[in-house]
Amino acid sequence: MFLIVDNLRVHHAKRVRWWVKKHNSEIELFYLPAFTPERNSDEYLNHDVKITLGSKPAIRNQNELMARLRGHMKSIQKKPGKIANFFQHKLVRYAA
Repeated sequence: MFLIVDNLRVHHAKRVRWWVKKHNSEIELFYLPAFTPERNSDEYLNHDVKITLGSKPAIRNQNELMARLRGHMKSIQKKPGKIANFFQHKLVRYAA
């Protein structure tokens, strides 16, 4: 399995390196260049969530945030075309 990750510090943690080394015949990590969110397909989903939740009335507490986030994610699951669009930008097509 090839796993493409950003340079978040946790991806370089000793525990992660130890686990990857232990499973090196099963997985290989590839790191995106630092400070390149436009190359990280997750960022396109993050943007969609921020735009959608930000266009609704203000969230008052953590429970409301989680409820809205879950609702939005469940609605996206029903729209495979929308998910596919997150991978259309030329900088993230590698992940499609």
